Amino acid sequence: MKTILKRIIASTAFLASMSALHGQTIKYDGIFTADDKYTNTEIVTWFNGHDDTTYGDFNSQTFNTFIRYGVGTVAGDTSGTKYFFLFAESPLQAKNMVWGSGMTALEISQYGKQLDFSGATGSEKISILDSKGNALLVADIGSQVSGGGGKKDKKGSTSTSAFGLISFKDSVDYLIGNGISTTTTSSASNYTMSVEMQFALNPTQNAAVVAAARNGLDFHLSPDRGLIPPMVPEPSTTLLFGLLTTIGLLRRKR
Repeated sequence: MKTILKRIIASTAFLASMSALHGQTIKYDGIFTADDKYTNTEIVTWFNGHDDTTYGDFNSQTFNTFIRYGVGTVAGDTSGTKYFFLFAESPLQAKNMVWGSGMTALEISQYGKQLDFSGATGSEKISILDSKGNALLVADIGSQVSGGGGKKDKKGSTSTSAFGLISFKDSVDYLIGNGISTTTTSSASNYTMSVEMQFALNPTQNAAVVAAARNGLDFHLSPDRGLIPPMVPEPSTTLLFGLLTTIGLLRRKR
């Protein structure tokens, strides 16, 4: 009975938080800025699904990042159609958007080598998992860039129909689409590896994808940076590290 009541309370709270974004706009572009009116922000754990040497694995999640989510319209869309959006990013200290001649000597030493575009994005992905660590939804970074090193977006065993995913955009889309970077070089050290997902508006499905994100996000980083403070932190990363300094690393309860 208590479990059922907790679920009802949690569902009610989620719906209330979603309604706070109704009528707001999201600049749907794969990055987070002040133009995005996300009113829901949570800290979740994450790990590196490619190599657990530096940033752990599903069973040892000791690193944290933010997710942002809510309901709104797409900026510039005059139809007024509402969607559910979820934004996730890997912290700058783990991987930023630099490759080619845009990398400094210090960054090359932190990554262990100089990255080209394919090395920086060719197998990078962000996965949303179930409670056992199985991928439910996978977004391949750079997959929508013409001639890029990424693969097409993939679906996990549950497929996108479970969450109602319409599309996603990522930080590589943004950088190349806006002429900030090219597939040859990028010095965008202020930008995280990030993804913004657009879902059909469905309270049950929308709550489910947020609940899955709370299991811990799998960032496939190859290579990742060494454990260092971010050189040029962006606002959310600065806040994150301030929180971790104050309260210590939040460990995933099992």
